[in-house]
Amino acid sequence: MFKNRFLLITYQTVIRRNKKTTEKMKEIKVRVECDPSIENIEVVIRAAERDMSVQQLSELIASVSSSISAAGEFGKSLHTMQVYDDEGNLKNLNTEEIISVSVNQKVVSFVTGKGVLTSRQSLQSLEAELDPDLFVRISRYEIINISKVVRYDFTLPGTLRIEMDNSYETWASRRSIPLIRQRLDRKEGQKRKEKF
Repeated sequence: MFKNRFLLITYQTVIRRNKKTTEKMKEIKVRVECDPSIENIEVVIRAAERDMSVQQLSELIASVSSSISAAGEFGKSLHTMQVYDDEGNLKNLNTEEIISVSVNQKVVSFVTGKGVLTSRQSLQSLEAELDPDLFVRISRYEIINISKVVRYDFTLPGTLRIEMDNSYETWASRRSIPLIRQRLDRKEGQKRKEKF
């Protein structure tokens, strides 16, 4: 589902001079050097200046690097997302660590076992990136990781209270309850098949 892809990265730089626009194509050259004295992999980006393209490339390399490190092998890397901590520092978050993703006053927050992180992406775009076998939308404003659910409480008619890891508690909207019941029934059916 989430596959690593090798890309030849090119970008266009538009330079404006005296109201004339000229386009100049820059190509990123990749060179691998082997040095037995080095224990870790070192990536150096050489450019004329540190512009937005260099920053984006740096963040992309950091993202791929952390997913390789987390998985231990390149071919089996875990899916990560770029998020921000309380101080605004960019971090890579393994999606399996996510308990809940919610939006409140246009701020998207990730609840994890280690705390709350934020994202600049919309909840809808994040939902498209998350594994649909692990994540389900429970309301207009929240998506949960169903593998982190401790208990579903259907005791009150027309409502669903969900207890998650780290004592996190949330409520599903009435519209989402039938979908959640379907997911639970499907999950139970898979468990029964695995036993036989």
